[in-house]
Amino acid sequence: MVHYSLTFFTYMQVVGHASRPTALLASLGALLFAAALCPFVGRYTDRVGRRKTILTAGICLIVAVFPAYTLAGSGEWWASLIGAMLMAVGAVICGVVTAVLLSEQFPTRVRYTASALCYNVSYTIFGGTAPLVATWLIERTGNNLSPAIYLIAITLLAMWGGLRLPESSHRALDADESEWQRAPKPLAQPAT
Repeated sequence: MVHYSLTFFTYMQVVGHASRPTALLASLGALLFAAALCPFVGRYTDRVGRRKTILTAGICLIVAVFPAYTLAGSGEWWASLIGAMLMAVGAVICGVVTAVLLSEQFPTRVRYTASALCYNVSYTIFGGTAPLVATWLIERTGNNLSPAIYLIAITLLAMWGGLRLPESSHRALDADESEWQRAPKPLAQPAT
């Protein structure tokens, strides 16, 4: 979430020509909104499962990205705040589900190493290069919304990978090793 807010903070200033205080206040407002959203997203992912939460995060990001970047590029405080809050919804859903999902994907004996390796390598590759790629895309295309297209591409890639993971929301984290060899059976859904 901090990486996203710093990148968006810079976008507000460079593209929207927002003053530093304007961009900072908009980012602060979005971060406070995001912090308040976390417990609700946690409850949501526990209720519907990790895979549906990954799908929800992807859809939220894809739907919100162009309006969010357009608003953030306006230079106005209220518009930048709304744009940052739109992006925060998808970023929070991704952040919350990732934290839980990584813990549930690996057996206890390798959990910390494996989840740390997956998380840090992917964030180094995609998050660490995002400002460079965004700047390059804007310079190359002349389109200030080209980072939004890049975000959609990364979101689709993440959804493709995330939806291929087994559902893990009802797996006991302290189960013995043999439990990890079998995919958990989905719980019966109540009839509607």
